[in-house]
Amino acid sequence: TLVALAVTILIQRVQLLDAKESAKQVSRVSNIQTFETTFFHLLDLHNANVSGLKLDPNEIVLPVATSSQARKSRMRTGSVNLQRRAHSLQMTGRSVVGEVLRKMDEFPRTMTIFDKSRLSIFKPPDVYRRIQEHHNDVLGHYFRNLFQVLSFVDLYPTELSDSDDKEEKAARKRYTNMIRAQLSSHELIALFFNCSRNMVDDGTFKDLLIEYEFLEHMPVHYSYKDHRLSVKGFDWKLNNLAQQYLAIDEANFID
Repeated sequence: TLVALAVTILIQRVQLLDAKESAKQVSRVSNIQTFETTFFHLLDLHNANVSGLKLDPNEIVLPVATSSQARKSRMRTGSVNLQRRAHSLQMTGRSVVGEVLRKMDEFPRTMTIFDKSRLSIFKPPDVYRRIQEHHNDVLGHYFRNLFQVLSFVDLYPTELSDSDDKEEKAARKRYTNMIRAQLSSHELIALFFNCSRNMVDDGTFKDLLIEYEFLEHMPVHYSYKDHRLSVKGFDWKLNNLAQQYLAIDEANFID
C-alpha cells in the first residue's frame, strides 16, 4: 500500500509538472500570437503611411539666391524660392522620399556662398534638418510610426524565443528584418539622415538601427582610390560613424 501510494504521488507530481510546462507553452504561444497580431497591424499602418505620403515639390523651398536676378528679387521681397516649378506636381507614396533626397542634393549645389553662411547649410544633413524643422508634416509622421514599430519589437516583454539571449535577439531581428524589407533604398537613405546628429531625438532611434543592423542594406559606394565612403547615387560623403549603422567593413565594398 505504501509503495502504491508513493508511486501515485510520484505520477501526480510528474503530471503536475507536465501540466505546468504545457500551460507555459500554451501561454507563450498565445503571447506570441498577440505580439504578431499587433506587429502586423503596425506594419500595415506603416505601409498605409507610405501610400499616404503627399508632397508638392513647390512647397519645399529655402530663402536663397542663385543668380543676380534672384538677388535683386531678394532685395525687394526679402527672400526668393529656389527653382520653384512653374506647375504644381503632386507626388505621392515613396516618390515623396525620393523628392526630399533630390532637394537635399540640389540646394547646397545651387546656393551662393553668402546664403550657405547665412543659413548654415553646407551639406545634405543641414538641408534635411531644415526640411524637418519647416516641413515636418511631409515625413515626420512616417518616421515616428516606424520608430514605434521598432520600439514595439525591441521592448515587447514576452520572450519570443525559449532559448538564450542570443536566440532571443535573433528572433526579434527576424521581425525587424520584415520591417526593413518594406523600405526602398531611398527610404533607407532618408532614415540614415533622419537619425544622424540627434536629428529627431536623444539617439534612441539610432540605437535601434544599430542594434538590429537595420541599415546594412543602405546603398553605399566605397572608392578604393581615395578610401571614400559615399551614398550610392549621390555624391554625399559618409563619415566613419556610418559604419556603426551599416555593420560592414571595407572588404565588403566593390569599387
